[in-house]
Amino acid sequence: DSSGIFWDNDSLAGLLALELKADLLVLLSDVEGLYSGPPSDPKSKLIHTYVKEKHHSKITFGDKSRLGRGGMTAKVNAAVCAAYSGTPVIITRYKCAIPLERSDLNKPLFSVICD
Repeated sequence: DSSGIFWDNDSLAGLLALELKADLLVLLSDVEGLYSGPPSDPKSKLIHTYVKEKHHSKITFGDKSRLGRGGMTAKVNAAVCAAYSGTPVIITRYKCAIPLERSDLNKPLFSVICD
């Protein structure tokens, strides 16, 4: 939430974006964005535009990675909080050198979180 308490890097980034009135919050992950289920499941699809009311009940959140504390659940919570406060959010893969400039590809490499 936006109470000023953070539990992981994603919630800290979200709070910082709100405090600084950032134009955009980019949250990095080890996958291209938010999937409908575990990214390793061939049936899971990348959600290009996430709207909490539309998608939240349809998503199966997997376990957090061995490197992080909160996993995709924490990213989505931070992203939704920031988006509801007016800051656009993108979740994308950290291994893409410049993920927002990959417009040469046929499919987006990120998820946009909307309020």
